[in-house]
Amino acid sequence: MSTIVTYHVRSNQWRRGNYVAPPEADRTDELNALIAATPDGTEGNRNTVTLPDERWRVDGKIVVTNRNHLNITSSGTFTIWTEFTGVELGIVTQQGASNRSHWTLTSCEDVHLSNMQIDGPYENRRYGPDPRFAAYNEATAFEHGYSVQGASQECSVQNCSFYNIGGDGLYVGGTGEYNQNITLKNCTGAFPGRQSLGIVLVDNLLVEDVNIQWGGRSGLDIEPNHDSHFVHNATFRRCDIGSQFYPFIVGGEPPLRGGETKPGILNKRENILIEDCIGRNAASSHTAILANRTGINLTVRNHTDLRQRSKYGVTLAGWEGPVIIENSIITSGPATPTTYGVWVKNCTGTVDITGNTFNGVTGDGGADELMLVEGGSPVITSSGNEWSMGTQTD
Repeated sequence: MSTIVTYHVRSNQWRRGNYVAPPEADRTDELNALIAATPDGTEGNRNTVTLPDERWRVDGKIVVTNRNHLNITSSGTFTIWTEFTGVELGIVTQQGASNRSHWTLTSCEDVHLSNMQIDGPYENRRYGPDPRFAAYNEATAFEHGYSVQGASQECSVQNCSFYNIGGDGLYVGGTGEYNQNITLKNCTGAFPGRQSLGIVLVDNLLVEDVNIQWGGRSGLDIEPNHDSHFVHNATFRRCDIGSQFYPFIVGGEPPLRGGETKPGILNKRENILIEDCIGRNAASSHTAILANRTGINLTVRNHTDLRQRSKYGVTLAGWEGPVIIENSIITSGPATPTTYGVWVKNCTGTVDITGNTFNGVTGDGGADELMLVEGGSPVITSSGNEWSMGTQTD
């Protein structure tokens, strides 16, 4: 038995306790059968599936497919069972990796998950190069906690939590047709092995009051990585995200390899607002805002970023659309001072940097200079910023 720390959304606090092995019997088929036994509701009149308040051992996939107008709720705990074979070179290895999402909504309309908790495989997910964070393992990188995909519409994940999983904590993506009008709200988690939030294919996304800590990769990761992917009209508000690398990253997009799935869409990331959010605990990187398409509109507002070391506070690379960074606290150190508050590289759009503070965790080592501009022809305005321990302002 080993001691763990997990976050319980219902009690709104971190809880210490002992890891208890799940029951011997796999109940995946039973669980899926209970969901299938409830018929679809109708528009404006959803049916509700209330799963027993129990500890469920789940060896397989929980996939809700082509369902409409349902609430699926449970105060139970779903213990995802995966046989690990040991720890080698700091990376957890396992037998028979499944690359499964634990709870998945696919091709659904008006289906909502609420009040459930996932306990991932084992505490030893945390073994790795930096033991504070989950260990990334390619074999389990797609074992997301809660996944919305397959052209789902009007769906949500609310008041749910997870602990110690292999993939992204919350994922909105898939390939093919895009998801639309998706809400992720009041969710918590700790130790996802990959991204805290993985967002790659959606139009109209609302993420509010999400708290995820100690991710093995990036935090808020808006990174379309397939020729059919895009993220449009996404709002992230009052989120507290901790991760090993980039606290927030808006990037991705390889060269297009075919036609778009949404006619007329040329831009992969458009109209994104990050407001009243915290990116914290980063061990080795910074906020990166990367793009190479026209017509992109990004606003980062009231952003607090606590990280250990980085040469730049915020990186803007290749943006051709407007970017606003305002009223944010960008905090670096104590390992290495931040040299530049904002790095603007190969941008050609407008960049507005207003009312931000670039400082150090220990009160020293803030940005030596407000910004570094390299390449491109951006139109930059800045005012009311403070840097280098608040001794320099504009």
